[in-house]
Amino acid sequence: MSMSNNKEQQTPESLAERIIGGDRRALARAITLLENGAPQANRIVSLLHQNADLNKARFIGITGPPGAGKSTLSNALVTCLRKRGEKAALILVDPASPLTGGAILGDRLRLPGHSGDDGVFIRSMSNRGHLGGLSPTTAGVATLMQAAGFKRVIIETVGTGQAETEIAGLADTVVLVLVPGLGDDIQLMKAGIMEIADVFAVNKSDRDGAALLASELKMSQTVSSSDGFTPEVILTSALSGDGVDSLLDAIDRHYAHLEQSGLIKVTRKKRIQTQLNGALQGLFRNALAGIASEDLSQVNCQLEQCILDPYSAAETLWNLIIANGKGGK
Repeated sequence: MSMSNNKEQQTPESLAERIIGGDRRALARAITLLENGAPQANRIVSLLHQNADLNKARFIGITGPPGAGKSTLSNALVTCLRKRGEKAALILVDPASPLTGGAILGDRLRLPGHSGDDGVFIRSMSNRGHLGGLSPTTAGVATLMQAAGFKRVIIETVGTGQAETEIAGLADTVVLVLVPGLGDDIQLMKAGIMEIADVFAVNKSDRDGAALLASELKMSQTVSSSDGFTPEVILTSALSGDGVDSLLDAIDRHYAHLEQSGLIKVTRKKRIQTQLNGALQGLFRNALAGIASEDLSQVNCQLEQCILDPYSAAETLWNLIIANGKGGK
């Protein structure tokens, strides 16, 4: 392939067209551009919004405390979907390395059994220090995946604890994965992460206490939520596959409720806001990177010498960003 042809295939228009056509290499390339904050990534996403049907995919969030078996359960869900003849994409959000900013587990085992399967696309990404369990670009990556024809996009969060609620603004259905023996009677009861669950998966169901945990969760759900839906509690064993079909059925029942009640429109509005927030953060990161190094060093120096306080320093940087946007100081 000539260099000119290769450049033509890397244009936003070409990449968007190839993504819609299901080209996995184009999808991977666009995700990399988006994660790196490349300007052409925004153009690609815009073209996909104009030319692809972005309302057919179902977004499934998998969250829960560390050690609950989220990755193994996500893998089992993908296996179950493939047996049903459905394509699936999986986003694995990993904690960022404090040294490089990359995903600490970015090179983790790529979920056994799906290598070479064109019906499965898996991507690990760093949260880049972002709180809430996701990365600022997760929503954009999910958009790219659904534009590529994946009707199920599974998003596994970092698993940092009860403040990890950002997934509720992105997923249609949030699965909270819990296991017996990790703390209080029903782990994090009344905390934020419990309140966003649409389905509870009590994983490692062969352990002592699994049935009791499931029973306690069911008792806590005796009163239906304000939208008229009571989250189901499903016993699963991700390693053996027990209960995974039942979990997928429960996820589908929740989605059917969203459609029948009209709440799917509310879910999509939340998703749009999540995408907007991610896009704004991306623009701000790029704008901050565009500040001259000497100006940035001067602000940092004044901050360290207490000439500027953090709020005044932030305002100074903001003014520099605005000045750059207007063509200079």
